[in-house]
Parts: sequence; C-alpha cells; structure tokens
Amino acid sequence: MGNRLKSFSLAACLFVFLFVVVGASLRLRPMGAFLAALSGTFLVLHGMKRCWESRPGPARKAEARIGAMEARLMVPQAQDEAETLERLASHETGVKR
Repeated sequence: MGNRLKSFSLAACLFVFLFVVVGASLRLRPMGAFLAALSGTFLVLHGMKRCWESRPGPARKAEARIGAMEARLMVPQAQDEAETLERLASHETGVKR
C-alpha cells in the first residue's frame, strides 16, 4: 500500500511540475497547460519505466543466474524421470522400447 501511494504521489508531483513549467514557459492557457501536463506525465512515466526495466540491476542479474542454474538442474532430472517411466512401462508390458 505504501509503495503504491508513493508512486501516485510522485506522479501527482510530476504533473504539477509539468503544469507549472510547461504552462509558464510556453505561455499556454490553463486548459492547454493542463492537457500538456497530462500527456507529458504519462510520457515521462512510460519512458522512465522502459529505461528502468531495460537495465537489469544486481537483484535481477542474480535472479537470472538462479533461473539458469535451476533450468540446468531440471533438465537431467526430467530425463531421469522419463527413463524411469519408460522402464516402468516396459516392465509392466514386458516390451522394451
């Protein structure tokens, strides 16, 4: 809850900042400044999110390493299980595959 509230408050601060700066610097009417700040807020947030997600931090690198290690460990286990199932099936039917 606190993280979500923090995100919304930062977005509101960004909107107010853009409203004041864009409205004053371009000498827009209030409605024009409102629309410019509204569209600018979403563009800035989207750009920052894409920039942030494209750079993996240490935690994401560690998660990727762990995921790769788990994948390497799971493959032999899956092959062993398949071989065990084949042995059980051939033992029950008496036919080797």
